Amino acid sequence: ALLITSIHGIGYRFIWPESAWLQERTPAIFAFMTMSFMLVFASHILELKKHNPKYQILFSILSVVFIIGTIACFIVPYAVMIKLVLVLLLLSIPVIFVVSLSLAIKGSAIAKFFCAAWIVLLLSGLTASADNFNWVSLPIDSSYLLMVGAMTETLLLALAVATSYSEQRRNASQAFRESAENELKAIQAQNEVLALQKQAQIDLEEQVSARTKEFEEALAGLSQVNDELRSM
Repeated sequence: ALLITSIHGIGYRFIWPESAWLQERTPAIFAFMTMSFMLVFASHILELKKHNPKYQILFSILSVVFIIGTIACFIVPYAVMIKLVLVLLLLSIPVIFVVSLSLAIKGSAIAKFFCAAWIVLLLSGLTASADNFNWVSLPIDSSYLLMVGAMTETLLLALAVATSYSEQRRNASQAFRESAENELKAIQAQNEVLALQKQAQIDLEEQVSARTKEFEEALAGLSQVNDELRSM
């Protein structure tokens, strides 16, 4: 939003009207900041740490590069930095698109929305970059393409976030059900163990009683034999 307001002069008119120097540099500053935050967001929403740690490292490196670019915008001339950010966009956007596409192919519903969002931004970004480099001539201002692309991407990313939230709730609900089932199984197993212990105790008492009776009968027989021996 800040990038678009700076490009169209809305920020200079309402937010920083006293600083022409800042207005000159804000498009590059906010472009670098947008991409650094987007890379962090992409890494989180696509769960790269779980699905592919190598991609997460790549995204972290790119994010640091854009953060350094944001700081450099306050020192390096605008003409240099705007060209640099366009070149980095031409490199970074396809990388993010390929990563999200690979996860979408594997069946990630979140990655499908994310991939669709980046297709829109990729087309608008590439077209705007080509216009800035005078590779093509557009009948309209290329900044409007970025505005349309950013708005469409925002809507699609909102769907991705909603899908992620829904999936997390579904996973949490499933985990709760599994926990309840496991708890019920544990209670049943505990009851079975107690029943087995009780039955084993009953069986043991019966065996002890039977052996005691046998022992008493044997003692009685031995006493009778002793009496007979004594009589003999």
